[in-house]
Amino acid sequence: MYANYVRPDGSFAIGAALLIGDLGQDRYGIAYSGAQNLSSQTKMLPLAVQEGGPYIMPSIDTVRDRSYPLAYDIFMYANRPPGVPLDPKVKEYFRYVLSQEGQAEVVRDGKYLPLTGEMVREELKKLE
Repeated sequence: MYANYVRPDGSFAIGAALLIGDLGQDRYGIAYSGAQNLSSQTKMLPLAVQEGGPYIMPSIDTVRDRSYPLAYDIFMYANRPPGVPLDPKVKEYFRYVLSQEGQAEVVRDGKYLPLTGEMVREELKKLE
């Protein structure tokens, strides 16, 4: 029911923002959207993986440490035959993405959280 689209005046309608706008009018409504779409009429709720808890509030820390149940990962893959080394250019690209400079670009872009140092070390091991 909610989708991104271009209005007749050329402006963009963002489905998640429209969803939250309508949710704010329904005191019994519940929806899933990003925190950036919250309004003064909506709030975030703690969630649990199993009945009885623990119930975890979404935050940068609980998303990063994966204790918040709706956190998700974005994956990158390289298609190569088993036993064949990665193309050096592809390997270097992965190294860039995992570098401080690459992770700084993730922060600058603002859509995703950068990897923790531990996560970067684990991913770099996979390139060896």
